[in-house]
Amino acid sequence: MQNNSVVLGDLIGTGKKLEIGCFKCRLHIYIAPECLTVSPATPLPCIAALLRCPQCHSINQEAGYPIWVRPDARPPRMGANSIQVGL
Repeated sequence: MQNNSVVLGDLIGTGKKLEIGCFKCRLHIYIAPECLTVSPATPLPCIAALLRCPQCHSINQEAGYPIWVRPDARPPRMGANSIQVGL
């Protein structure tokens, strides 16, 4: 079976951020993947297990998994000189 998980290294240098959230307190933040001090080969689901919510201090454990991590799904921002079509 092949593991298709996104790893941290897939995002480093692309300009994409990590989207991190907490289901318990609804915290939702975006950070640069370069800010994390884990191996670039670390799958994103494993990164969630290493994090603690800075607002409510929740962690992922067998009793619950409130912390989640995924690649930023927002579309790239258009620069100031970009042409905006359909406005």
